[in-house]
Amino acid sequence: MLIQEIMNLNNEQSLAQIEQKVLAVRKSVSSKEKFWPAIKSVKKSDTIAAMIARQGYVPLEKSIFYDKVSKIAIEEPLEELLSMLNK
Repeated sequence: MLIQEIMNLNNEQSLAQIEQKVLAVRKSVSSKEKFWPAIKSVKKSDTIAAMIARQGYVPLEKSIFYDKVSKIAIEEPLEELLSMLNK
């Protein structure tokens, strides 16, 4: 049915739009196919505390964090820093 509808189109611009949509769908599907195999399931019996212990996570002390931040001496306005994320 879909192929017949596409074949009945005689407007080149409509065909180009359909082509773009199909390419976008294909790209979306292929990126999901790469994403899901990389996800590792969590054991149902796992707790947050067990996961933290297994990963060896050690939180950074607040005073050390703020000391390091003060040494960075960022002078750019926040808006400029945020705009750099989009580049």
